[in-house]
Amino acid sequence: MTRTTRALAPLALACLVLAAPAAPAQDARTTIAEAERGGAININFPGGTMTEFVAALKAGVHGPLNVLLRGDAATLEVPPMDLKMVSIHTALQLAKPHDSVETNPDGSSTHYTSQLAKIGGDDRAAAPVFIISATQRSFTPAPEAAQRHEPASRIEVYSLEKLVENDADVKKLLAAIDTALALRESDRPTEIKYHHDTSLLIVRGSPEQVQTIERVIGRYHDTSSTRENERYEHAISLSEQKAELIERRAEMQRAEAEFEMGVEHVKAIKQLAEKKMSSQLDVLQAEMNLRMQEAGIQAARARYEAAQEKMALLAASMATRASTPNTYALPSTRLQISVSETLSAIAGISPHITAVESVMEGDGNTPAVKVNADEEGHAVVARVIGAISGRG
Repeated sequence: MTRTTRALAPLALACLVLAAPAAPAQDARTTIAEAERGGAININFPGGTMTEFVAALKAGVHGPLNVLLRGDAATLEVPPMDLKMVSIHTALQLAKPHDSVETNPDGSSTHYTSQLAKIGGDDRAAAPVFIISATQRSFTPAPEAAQRHEPASRIEVYSLEKLVENDADVKKLLAAIDTALALRESDRPTEIKYHHDTSLLIVRGSPEQVQTIERVIGRYHDTSSTRENERYEHAISLSEQKAELIERRAEMQRAEAEFEMGVEHVKAIKQLAEKKMSSQLDVLQAEMNLRMQEAGIQAARARYEAAQEKMALLAASMATRASTPNTYALPSTRLQISVSETLSAIAGISPHITAVESVMEGDGNTPAVKVNADEEGHAVVARVIGAISGRG
């Protein structure tokens, strides 16, 4: 099976525009080094192949942009995109399609996988190298299995090195996989082994079971990327707001100093006027300048207070998103097991719940579930407990 690709006219490649927000007046394009040091670019791409996307990307930036396309990456289809203020790495990450599985009419399946890696670039004198790899593999059920109308088993190996950071992450992902497989009606069990030393997940099952596992892993990857991007964006916003707050404070202090100098200037002009060494017009002019300086202080103070309020809102937003622990007591061990399994599955695909643990509260006889989550996550926990308790 081959994917349909669209040909783009040379004029369409020009639709990809990359502009640094603070670029010099003589050229609106950003350099690779600037983008990798935290700069941002704007992208408007009408769609096409990965080769066309990279070519247009190279045409819109200064300096060397090293992108290697391996395997089937050159023919990957890139959807139209219009992005503002993103890095080159983010643009390539979004251009790379998610892993997918397509089932063919004859019962075979085609698996598409792609990866993006970045090498080097930490030294400002050296440009980084981005590597996009893609593979396409087809699987056909064994004849005996087809005659028995049973799906053929196959073995797949997945690297979780970049998806999990500790044993708790592994537990969440495996719980989500078990829950997803439990929803499928199949008499054949799925064999799942996790090799801790290499962070490899080894799976054996039918194509449908393996496809379900791949979807869970893909969703977990998307959730992890979303969580990381949110933390990065909030950190950048907080840093920018801190800089603005410092700038507004300096502006207010400068206005206050100018006002104090204006007060002294008015006093001096009045003394000169009393000695007939300055005119009354000079006095009026000095007093008018003083009133303007006083208004400048008020404006500077208002801008400083606005920056303070924005800083407080950002800090509150980050605090709201921060995970906090909470323990939920349950009336029975059976309900504890059901709630724990359900929440562990949700934690595997949701950025709002970070940890789930079954515990015994009080004198050790009260079953409970301890959950680390943000406000939205704890609201989900309450709804889950209510729904499971209602079932009985």
